[in-house]
Amino acid sequence: MLRDTQNGEKYTTNHADSAAPTIQKASYVQYLTHIIAFSQQYYGADEDIEAQLAAEITAITSDQAHLYFHRQFVSPTLPIMMASVTRRRGFLVRWGDVIYGSLQVSYIEGFNDQLTISIDQCERLANDCGWCLHVLENERIRQVQNQQSRKDAQQKVATLSASECQVLEFMVRGHSTRTIAERLQVSKRTVETHQRHIYQMLDIHSQREAVLIGLAAGMKVNGGDDT
Repeated sequence: MLRDTQNGEKYTTNHADSAAPTIQKASYVQYLTHIIAFSQQYYGADEDIEAQLAAEITAITSDQAHLYFHRQFVSPTLPIMMASVTRRRGFLVRWGDVIYGSLQVSYIEGFNDQLTISIDQCERLANDCGWCLHVLENERIRQVQNQQSRKDAQQKVATLSASECQVLEFMVRGHSTRTIAERLQVSKRTVETHQRHIYQMLDIHSQREAVLIGLAAGMKVNGGDDT
């Protein structure tokens, strides 16, 4: 069940009964420390980040807060929806125009308007969860793009002959045409012929472009013995 959060409902005012003290399981700094450590641990990891973060939030809040995911992009024409959970109050987990879901925090037993974690901490924790998901998701996207770039580069390099690959490897290491000829014990003209064919096969026009493709394919600047 989802409810609309755009119909005047705000989460910035604490209507708690002063007779019911908020249960403070940890300070905000402790929560933030855990979120940062989590981000470092899973940065670039190929895992179910949402499930892992949900488990982390449940653990660090002693089961007082749960993460519920329902991705939505902010739109001026669509209402923002949030999961409605019995005996819990929701706080949007959002970063930028992406809503990842909600942080659902339990009420104190016997009180219908007092949360087990202060509203200020809930809002900040929800915001930090949004930041964490944004950072980890963007890094994963970047890695996938890099993997695709490497795959494309490797496919291009695979069209080169063994001799041309050797020349390209020396080019990646920063050697001049003359030095490459000396290392391979061939004439400078032979190396230049290989280079022209490398440019043709890779569909490029400069040594810089060739070096970039070589690097993307996994060739190393210090790639072993140059002798």
